[in-house]
Amino acid sequence: MATMKWGFSSITSNLLGTQLNSLADGSQSAKVEYDNSSNRNLYAQIKIKLGSFTPGTDPYLLLRVLTESNSEDPDAGVGGDIYKLAVATGTGAKIIIFPMIRIYPFVHHLFITNEAGAALASSGHSLYVEPYTEVST
Repeated sequence: MATMKWGFSSITSNLLGTQLNSLADGSQSAKVEYDNSSNRNLYAQIKIKLGSFTPGTDPYLLLRVLTESNSEDPDAGVGGDIYKLAVATGTGAKIIIFPMIRIYPFVHHLFITNEAGAALASSGHSLYVEPYTEVST
């Protein structure tokens, strides 16, 4: 009888360039690309580290995950899977972890929408994808 367990792939290097630098409140980032066409993992944990800033009231980030097959209008913020997570209040650097994100065997376009009530810091940001899948042992 097979036992199902989680199998982990290597975490990516930082996939961000300057996409989140000084991102205004209510604005969407430029796309961040992640390619799952070779590994074909089922899920991922996406970790975003933000440089020091002071968010407003009820701050959160939206993560939008699009593939070429489900992109309707990436520039208008339409289509794909959307995930929402709160951002810690208070001044300082922040870490936001989106767990159990469904990924598909394609190239993904990741977009971040800042709904933190203030512009993000001018630098100090990173984004990592840690893919995983179910394996039989």
